[in-house]
Order: sequence, then structure tokens, then C-alpha cells
Amino acid sequence: MNSSRGSGGTAILIRKSSGFKIKPVEIQNDRICGAILSIDGFQDICVICTLLPSTNYSQDVYLDYLDVLSCYYDRMSEDYITIIGGDFNVDISCENVSTKSNALKCFFDSRNIKVPHLLNEVTGPNYTFRNKDKSQKSLIDYICIPEILEHDISNLEIKDDCPYDFSDHYPIYMSLNIDLLCGSSGSSKLGRHVLKWTKADEFEIKMYQTEIDKILDIIKPKIDNCTINDLEHYNTVLTNALHMSANAYIPCGKFRHYLKPYWKSNDLNAVHYEQREARREWKNNNKPRNKSNRLYKEYKEKKNFQET
Repeated sequence: MNSSRGSGGTAILIRKSSGFKIKPVEIQNDRICGAILSIDGFQDICVICTLLPSTNYSQDVYLDYLDVLSCYYDRMSEDYITIIGGDFNVDISCENVSTKSNALKCFFDSRNIKVPHLLNEVTGPNYTFRNKDKSQKSLIDYICIPEILEHDISNLEIKDDCPYDFSDHYPIYMSLNIDLLCGSSGSSKLGRHVLKWTKADEFEIKMYQTEIDKILDIIKPKIDNCTINDLEHYNTVLTNALHMSANAYIPCGKFRHYLKPYWKSNDLNAVHYEQREARREWKNNNKPRNKSNRLYKEYKEKKNFQET
């Protein structure tokens, strides 16, 4: 539970009867908290809860917290199925466009994150917040899931009939079929290592080739009177040789399922560094918003590089 005030804050509550082993995520933030859920036979799940700043705060404060949330999501998504839930304080279902709603949509889209109650039929009202006299209604609370779980929702409700009315927000109930997360399912396994051929240097490539030659020299294929079984055997030997040599000498990295193609670039680290530096310089100079200002233009160009 994270809260710096007597009210508000974030918390994640998990039933003991669920059987999950629970490990808190170390997050130093008053508006974001997280937990890792583990159970034998299934892939681990990371749940992140957030309360992004309301309209009482400036746009810049909101964007700063969204940047922090993005960093935590990126970090946890490399190893876990990651689900985000909470009060985002922006209605991205309406036609009114704002900088905050655009930034939140960009966060979702760039990471293939889906908001089920914007895509599926929902039982209950089409809003989650209402003021005391119900003159204002908006959809600002979301449960966000990775794209690979989009079709595994068995139930989705916005509950407006709770017996205890402690909040001006309605709770969202979502039921997921987690059979997809079975540990024996290789198709969606996260955190698995993939070969990074583009990062292999000349020496590593040479060692890879030498290792293959050494393995293949041990078993010579028959040239005459070759049977189907001989071909199958040699195919297995060749495949194993390739895998063993690659695993021994080619650099590996973690598969990141949520990245879109333009994020899978060798220049990503450099581009991301330039993006952060441009934003830092813009903030250090009192955040000018004149469209002709050099710092403002550079910040926007670096921020929206994937659209160019």
C-alpha cells in the first residue's frame, strides 16, 4: 500500500484462498504500487495499481507520473504478464482530445496494452465516476491487460449495485481465463531468451562457425545408400549443432512481447537517451510552450520520433 496522505493512495488486496505466493514490487512512489503473483504451473503475474493525478494538478505533473508508470511497466513486462489497474483520471473514451489523453493513449498503443471495457461489451453503466448529484459522469478507471490476453476475458462488469457506497467511483470486475499462462505453454512464455544475431561481433561469429565444424566432423553423413532414417538422424544432428553453437557464442536477450516493430531497433537506446535529454533540458528552462521555441520543438520532435 502506498499513500503519503490520510486519504487516497494505492493498494492491492489479494485473497489468501487464491493460493498465490505474493511478492511486493519495490516501487518508491506515492501513486503507484505493485505485486508479483506466483503459483506452481503458471507464469508469474505482475499487478500494478495506480492513481494518476486529477485535474487539481497541472498537466506536467500528470505527465511526470505517467512517465514513471511507463518505466515500471516496461521493467516488469520483460519478465511477467503485467496488468495495470486503477484511476487514470483521464477519459479516453470520449471525443474530447487533450494532451493528457493523447499521452495515455500513446502509452497504451506503443506497448500493445488493451483496455477491455473500451473494446468489449460491459455489464453495467458506461462510466466509472460520478459526482454527488450525478451531473458529471466519466470513464476514468481502467483495467489494462497485454494484447495476448485480449480474447481470454470471461466476464467484464462495472458494478453499480455494491451494498457499501464508500466512493464516487464504481468498481470494475474482470474475470480472466489464465489457461494461456500455463507454464507448459511455450507460445506465450515471457522472459525467454532469444538470440541477438545483430549484436554478435566478428569473433563470436567465427567461434560459432568453428564450433559447428567441430560437431559436424564427429558424425559424417552417408553419401551412398542413404535411407530416410539416415536423413532424419543427420537432420537432428545438424539442428542440435546449430542450437548448441548459437547458445554457446551468440549474445542473448529477453523477448519483449509488448514492443512494436519501431521499438525493436538497434538505435533504440540512443533515441531514448536523446528523448530524455530533450525533455530534461525543456523542463530545466521553465517548460516553454511557444511552438517556435527551439527547446519545445526539439522536445516534441524527440518525443514523437516513432510517428516520423
